[in-house]
Amino acid sequence: MASILTRANTVALSFTFKDANGDAANVASASVQLVYPGREALQTENVPLSESAGAWQASWDSSKARGDWVEFHAHAVSSGTPVTSYAEDGRFKLTSNRASLQHDPLPEDANDLEDTN
Repeated sequence: MASILTRANTVALSFTFKDANGDAANVASASVQLVYPGREALQTENVPLSESAGAWQASWDSSKARGDWVEFHAHAVSSGTPVTSYAEDGRFKLTSNRASLQHDPLPEDANDLEDTN
């Protein structure tokens, strides 16, 4: 089940990659790609993940998005040979209204629609 978050919060992202046996994967690097609604069109952002206590984590400022679904694709590669890839897809929903878009306006470079509809 997807989470519902209020726009302009910092979103905590965390992934634990597992191998085919369900054990923690030996990951060398990982990132997550986010696709979210910007001013006029969908925006894409690639966020590097950092390992902490077995989980790969990052935070994302949701104030650059409009309210709607944000989809993600987390991708990791192993440090062993041969190189193995691990992935996780999902989505979460941001809620917003005209007040939140006026209080925390969308970035100017995100396209050319007004901050409110």
